[in-house]
Amino acid sequence: MLKARWHAGVFWLAFPLVLPQALWLRHRTRTLPGAPGPGLGQEGTPVTRRILGLGDSIIDGVGTPHRSRSLTAQVARHLASGTSWHALGRSGYRTWQTASRLLPELGPEPYDLVVISTGVNDITGLVSMKRFAAGLARIDHVLRQHSPQASILLLGVPAMWHFPALPQPLRWAIGQRARAFQLAGQIAAERLGWRFLASDFVPQPAEFADDGYHPNAEAVSRWAEDIAAFAALP
Repeated sequence: MLKARWHAGVFWLAFPLVLPQALWLRHRTRTLPGAPGPGLGQEGTPVTRRILGLGDSIIDGVGTPHRSRSLTAQVARHLASGTSWHALGRSGYRTWQTASRLLPELGPEPYDLVVISTGVNDITGLVSMKRFAAGLARIDHVLRQHSPQASILLLGVPAMWHFPALPQPLRWAIGQRARAFQLAGQIAAERLGWRFLASDFVPQPAEFADDGYHPNAEAVSRWAEDIAAFAALP
């Protein structure tokens, strides 16, 4: 945790210098909507496995043309036939919002695998690491009651220090905070008994969506393949 605090401290030292750039960027950044289409589907029959994608814009399908090509759907596609999927995400949601607003929308059947993407909006929204960890603990409490046998996989926050939409030096400063949250997420996952997949997946410039912030459908497919392979490991 000391390393996470070090990265966080570096960010706060740089914050007054990059704040004007951050405000300018927020004013001019184009916000992409979530992908159209139903948030439910399945790959093959009969259904033998149910997976849930939970969290932010990646789960909401931002950057992809349809929910059927969102991260959750593509993870299901890379897993064995007979996998049903439920994408429960909202663009812009922070971890505490995922816990308080999305968890009441869980389906009636228990899930076998839960893939969680969260943290980026906590980073940009200046949410503390303590509140981020508290949100993860709340998610865990509800999921353990709903799906006690589920394997829960937390995705590390993406490498924001590579995002084309972020100009320098803001990109470097946000990268420090992203590294801090990457470590904080890993520590929280270990404490909760979750699996953790560090986000070393970095799309090439041509693999970002138009906003320069989200991966496009092709990049999401590659990422989903890595996630499915990791989830299949014992």
